[in-house]
Amino acid sequence: MARAGYYFPHDEFYDASMRDVIAEIARRAGQHARVASESPSLASYYAERVNRGDLLCVSVSDPEALKQMAVGDFVIIARGRRYFSNDALISALERSGTPDFRLSLGAVPSVEVFVLNSSTLGMVKAAASQMPQVTLPIVNLRLPIGLDGNGLGWSRTYSRTRLTNRQSAIGNRQSGTGSG
Repeated sequence: MARAGYYFPHDEFYDASMRDVIAEIARRAGQHARVASESPSLASYYAERVNRGDLLCVSVSDPEALKQMAVGDFVIIARGRRYFSNDALISALERSGTPDFRLSLGAVPSVEVFVLNSSTLGMVKAAASQMPQVTLPIVNLRLPIGLDGNGLGWSRTYSRTRLTNRQSAIGNRQSGTGSG
């Protein structure tokens, strides 16, 4: 398992713990808690699967979303998901001490989760004020994606960029210009 990144595409390895981490957050979280991660659409999907559609999953790289965080909200730091846009936040949380819980894939650490208290919340908001602005704001939409096998799955968070790409792909398929 130590070479998992070698055998599998990086996204699959880095997001492999998302189902388990969202299940644990769902057990711990209060109503309408925010959950920040670099995979908010995937987090939303798993939150719906454990009947916690009330959780608001946001991007850890979106400074405006981070400024809305409160005590009791969650920040997921997945191994391999450190970017220029979230480096200040991750560095601040690492300096704060130990995460509230960790998950591993076999012997390989994959996720650290911080439950915000007054101290870590201050760090998150300070880091958010130093982060570069997201070029296109994150919008919360509920779009059917049919991932539950019955066509009833919903994903709650799409960026305008993703939405535009999705609409373009649909439009291209309908006009016969896309790759399908």
